[in-house]
Amino acid sequence: MGNTETACPGPELLELVAAGGVEHGSQLAWIVAHVARCRACAERLEAERFARRFGATMGGVAEPDIGAFDSVPTVPGYAILKEIARGGQGVVYEAEQSTTGQRVAIKVLHAQASSSGGSRAARARFQREIQIAGTLAHPGIVRPVDSLCLADGRDALILELVEGESLGDWVRAGRDRAEVLGVLAQVADALEHAHQRGVIHRDLKPS
Repeated sequence: MGNTETACPGPELLELVAAGGVEHGSQLAWIVAHVARCRACAERLEAERFARRFGATMGGVAEPDIGAFDSVPTVPGYAILKEIARGGQGVVYEAEQSTTGQRVAIKVLHAQASSSGGSRAARARFQREIQIAGTLAHPGIVRPVDSLCLADGRDALILELVEGESLGDWVRAGRDRAEVLGVLAQVADALEHAHQRGVIHRDLKPS
């Protein structure tokens, strides 16, 4: 990298910016100025950001120690039934809508990220995740139902509840090749739907 008018930051540095690893200083100011005039770098940076937010929407690696002390939220109109998963960004609960009895999934941002003293970047990522989820309409991609800010200050995303087992467990149960290829074709179709809308998912796992 060279700090000149013509040199581009390079993919590694743009990935670092997208991850929030460059938060201040002359380097960040230079990158912001460069991206403003370089279409290729602007598109790469936006793609990196979309990939990270979409990866969060579709699920991530469990990190039980993060947000371990988050309290079970009170969500108006919904009764929390149980915790489904916990990741680096938030906790996902199974809940039931009081008026209809419909079961949904509710993803709640960790308390430390939603609080006034928490990470503004984490909250901004979560809000972006909500926006991205609303742009994707495909039977292979979880459908958002609503979003709201809870009374305790945490942000929540309400999603359709998708039940079943992970792809890894499903395959290990013993499937013939045609079955596996059929499911993978459905996954590829969902990914194509996202890709056509500028969302790149780079963190797919059988789990």
